[in-house]
Amino acid sequence: MKKTILVVDDEADIRNTVKTILQKEGFSVTTAVNGDDCLQKLKTLKPDLILMDTMMPGTPVRDVVKKI
Repeated sequence: MKKTILVVDDEADIRNTVKTILQKEGFSVTTAVNGDDCLQKLKTLKPDLILMDTMMPGTPVRDVVKKI
């Protein structure tokens, strides 16, 4: 069974690059554009790993991590 990774970054180029690399390594990858989007996706997705940018607009990442 493939492991799932959630990539959270506000820059589309970074999200897409990381997604492509991880998929080539055999992971299932979902992306989110910010912390709020991440929290929304976590309502239905249970990733094995979350890779998150620490500098994004919106809800501060430290608050998102507390909620996770």
